Amino acid sequence: MLQHRHVQEFCLGPPALKEALISSNAFLKDLYSCTYSHSERLFLSEAYNPNRVLFQTLLIRTPFDWIVSHPEEPQDFESFYNSTQWHQCNSSRKKIYLQPIDVEELKQGAGISFLDDLKSYLEAFFLGFPVMSLPSISTSSMKCRFRQNELSCKVQLHTDSILRHLQQLKPIDAFCMLGLTFIDLYPCDTWNYTFGKSACELGVGVCSFSRLLGGLSTVEGSGMAERAALVMEGAGGRHDRRARPAQPHALTATELLQCCKVVSHEVCRLAGLQNCRWLRCIMQGVASPEESLFRPMHLCPICLRKLHYALGFSLLQRYRRLQAWCHHIAFTWTPRGRTRHVSTETDYHLSCDIGVEGTPQPVSATLELSSPAVSVSQNRLHGEGSGAGAPLPPAARTQGEGLAAMSGVELYADLLGDYEAWLDSCMRALQVEVPEDELSQLDRLVDAMKAPRIHPARAPSLRASLEPPREEWSVKRVVGQKFAQLLRKLRFRQLRTDHSHDDSED
Repeated sequence: MLQHRHVQEFCLGPPALKEALISSNAFLKDLYSCTYSHSERLFLSEAYNPNRVLFQTLLIRTPFDWIVSHPEEPQDFESFYNSTQWHQCNSSRKKIYLQPIDVEELKQGAGISFLDDLKSYLEAFFLGFPVMSLPSISTSSMKCRFRQNELSCKVQLHTDSILRHLQQLKPIDAFCMLGLTFIDLYPCDTWNYTFGKSACELGVGVCSFSRLLGGLSTVEGSGMAERAALVMEGAGGRHDRRARPAQPHALTATELLQCCKVVSHEVCRLAGLQNCRWLRCIMQGVASPEESLFRPMHLCPICLRKLHYALGFSLLQRYRRLQAWCHHIAFTWTPRGRTRHVSTETDYHLSCDIGVEGTPQPVSATLELSSPAVSVSQNRLHGEGSGAGAPLPPAARTQGEGLAAMSGVELYADLLGDYEAWLDSCMRALQVEVPEDELSQLDRLVDAMKAPRIHPARAPSLRASLEPPREEWSVKRVVGQKFAQLLRKLRFRQLRTDHSHDDSED
């Protein structure tokens, strides 16, 4: 039985964060100084400011969180600069194409289109890049592999089959092409599901909203996935009508924001950004719908500099466009108080970029504790979205406990309002006049700190012991002795055989 753990912080320290943002390379340091104004540099310095307000430290809520379950090399700006992936962003290929897959036109309120609002969000997030929404295509036209998930009984489409088809449809002027679907996805046979997957070298990606929407009335699906469900129903066995892909009649504003997170994350991956392990960021990998819900809407300063270098937008104008989008959504979508719970399952298995594979093992965490009792109002003061206590690990949940653990989701009832307030704080920070020596004082303070000894690619929460338990030593000793005796007998028999052959020849 897994024990309940409080929310814990995961921070690499101000010196490591400063180097990740600015780099120790002299050329990149000069590039940073020449690119940004003093107010912009002070704003970005929130990344390594010990008293940061606008950007928050990463939080680990369960041993199954992505950052614990998937240790990987963090990508700093220097690594991003030295890669070739961001070179895809050029003047001749600046359009982002959205390709719906078996997605009916969703209407909310007074005829407002879900795809139109998603498109306008991406145009604000990736300022300067036009976003084109294409007519929906059916899964049957793609000849896509599929399966029925043994746990959820849902029909799932294979991501690689979709990516290959999107590569053939990708226009010449496309920076990237992203498939959108409400059908569940899986990247390989060993994975339970995934929210999305991208192929940066091909400039194509796909994401699913299936696991993000809960409590929705559904209609029958279409295309190959629907027919596949019918075929499996006719074949008998344990297949049932839950295999039919579901599409929502309407979404709330909170559900729209969850969809925006997944889509913007995948497009950033296509721009060359990797999963973020520096601060709370939209580029965090996620391992469950609950973790996706707690992921913020914004980029951390380190990832923001990467995207700014690739696309070349104005920081202030970008935040203004995003705030204008929030104002539009606030007046046209479902009132923020009427939120629905995220569609959750107790199977915590992880995926490509975001999603799930075979059952992970619990990991010991030894991090500095962070108070889980953070109220919504306190988070607003710090410019963050709401989010509090750590949910219990899935093995410790009953069905009732799972619903109780998800009561923290209600803190996201005003997620849109929190995001608007955060954007307003960012715009004020970018416009404020500050003394020239304030940034210099911060730099001197951070430079005087001792850099952490741990490697940044290794989460400090992991305590991996390479030495086997003591009770295993006796077993290993006995087995080793048996093998040594057997080896000696075989050698002795071989010598006797060779000797007998020599005697016969004589």
